[in-house]
Amino acid sequence: MNANPPSSRPSSSRRDAGMTLTELLVSVAMLGLLSVVLVGAIAVVFRSESGITNTVAESHDVQQAVNYFYLDVQSGPASVAAYRGTSGTSGDRGSGCSDAGNDNVFRFDTAGRRIAYLLTTSGAVGELDRYECGWNGSSWQVSNVLNIADRLDATGGAAIEVDVVDDDRDDEVDRVVMQFAQSVHARQVSASPRAEVGLPAATVGDCANDPLTATQNFQTFVEGDLHLVGVGVKQTLAVGGKLSFEGNVTVGQNLNEPSEFPDIPVLANTALLAGSIDWAASAAAGNGTISVHSGSDAAFGDFSGSALATKGQITTVFQFGDGNKKPSISVQNGGVVRQNISPIDFAAAFAHLRACADVLASMPVACSCAAHVGLSNINGDPYEGTASNDSIQLVLSRDTVNVLNIPEGNLADLHDLKWAGVSPSETAPLIVNVTSDADVTFEPPQIQGSGNTASYILWNFPNATGTVTIAGGGGDGVWGTVFAPYADVVSDVKIEGGVIAESLTFSGQSINPSRSFDGEIPWD
Repeated sequence: MNANPPSSRPSSSRRDAGMTLTELLVSVAMLGLLSVVLVGAIAVVFRSESGITNTVAESHDVQQAVNYFYLDVQSGPASVAAYRGTSGTSGDRGSGCSDAGNDNVFRFDTAGRRIAYLLTTSGAVGELDRYECGWNGSSWQVSNVLNIADRLDATGGAAIEVDVVDDDRDDEVDRVVMQFAQSVHARQVSASPRAEVGLPAATVGDCANDPLTATQNFQTFVEGDLHLVGVGVKQTLAVGGKLSFEGNVTVGQNLNEPSEFPDIPVLANTALLAGSIDWAASAAAGNGTISVHSGSDAAFGDFSGSALATKGQITTVFQFGDGNKKPSISVQNGGVVRQNISPIDFAAAFAHLRACADVLASMPVACSCAAHVGLSNINGDPYEGTASNDSIQLVLSRDTVNVLNIPEGNLADLHDLKWAGVSPSETAPLIVNVTSDADVTFEPPQIQGSGNTASYILWNFPNATGTVTIAGGGGDGVWGTVFAPYADVVSDVKIEGGVIAESLTFSGQSINPSRSFDGEIPWD
């Protein structure tokens, strides 16, 4: 009997039973590798989310420091003896409102008021709180506590240092510098006291609902000298010092209503007021002309060295003895030239305007009528505080004064401003306090709905005591009023608003003060 040989193939029952041991081991290994990859990816996502959170939080800390520290120092006393810092002063710094201890990194006292910055640390993280204290006759009492920063890096030593600087060693504070460490950067905020102004609340009385009252309704208002180069000043212009010009300059071509002229009766119908005319500087620049339009008048404080010639409805002012009559100022359509008239005390007016600039810079501390502006990116997420090509949205509040405090270094971030729902209006104006001192270069941003909002935007430069240079930037000129009563302003871009400056050099564009600041500030 022939026997069939055994089959060399596995039986069907073995195939149906499952995978071999080898296959099982390979599968387990593959799953292990996949798990490692997934765990790594999840870890990366978590680390990225944590990094974004840290960046946003740290940017918020910077904004809080800018919002409060520089305002506190600005309103503080001038004497070094009134301050306690980690450097540049002596004596215990206290703890919060208490005199005991050294937990505060910064403190200053004035009559009835104490401001203290208290640092607490937990492991590698430092937190900074601002204490506002009042004197009750026997001790300092806490009136308000505000968190300034909660993501300070304490791993490398001091999380925060405050240096009270007296460069001249005359016991007067020149500046106070706060440096604080974050996970990536070391940040710095610097400010100087304005002792001549006093506390912010004390200056509110110097600043009415209209902060520009002292301009007497002159939309361009300059304390010192003014030089114009081929520009159009579309409404009224007043200069306390010398007026010089070159090229073809026009003044007042958009004046239509009596309410658009100065408030002073003797200057009714006056478009141009100048302390004197600098004929030498104007002649050196060429045969320039200023044309005062619309039958408006011109007035001059010191008329010496000047002469008049009238032909028909045009009166020409020129340098005495110059038969060529150029450079010249022509008052057209029957306008009047007033000589040796000085109805405005520019020094007093600018003392008022400077006090007003200071109190605007101290908002919202100075009154409950104001609120800080929130910043977000175009998607509505918190703005991270770094320059980018993304549009920035300002989150304004209704029926309050909206205040944005920003240093010069972050102005470039505002290249394309949009409004997150609420636009600036008479009852919700926007005050942009540019906090940097000395010289400032300002590149104005493009602004959403520019023509409709310019009357309610004020660019305040309270600390700029040098030159404010307004450059081209990526926008279409300045939308809003330039308020720089301490500074010399130099601009070659269009300004869709008024200009208040210590001196002004303006070339090649136009000032359209029909959009000058018209917001209301209901002090309370």
